[in-house]
Amino acid sequence: MNIVVVLGKRLNDDGSMRKELIGRIESGIQVFNENKADYLCVTGGMPNKKAALTEASQMYAYLIEKDFPEEKIIYEDRSLTTWGNAMRLKKLLKDETIDRIFLVSSKYHFHRKNFGTCDKIFKKRFKNVCIVNCEVEE
Repeated sequence: MNIVVVLGKRLNDDGSMRKELIGRIESGIQVFNENKADYLCVTGGMPNKKAALTEASQMYAYLIEKDFPEEKIIYEDRSLTTWGNAMRLKKLLKDETIDRIFLVSSKYHFHRKNFGTCDKIFKKRFKNVCIVNCEVEE
């Protein structure tokens, strides 16, 4: 099974997605289609309490609006950090055989000091992780 995982980005105070997050989800759709992936996973909780929505819920709504097949979406909306995304996703997929994870985020996100730990967590848990840099950044 191949899964595309789109990492969240803090929402605006009004609950709207930032340009960067829209770029990530668009990249995720492209990677999903190009690689004939089985699922697309949207991740992210509610780090911005003013938004009153989770990052995952906004990405999910965006996918549905784009007529993306609902049965192909995995939804992880509890985590507030990338490390948490990795841990929650592993729990959600505990009995599944994962061939490849396509991890989609912005280029700078993968180079942050604290992301190295998350990268190791994804690679340790899923073995075959392909990093996909999104071109759109704020």
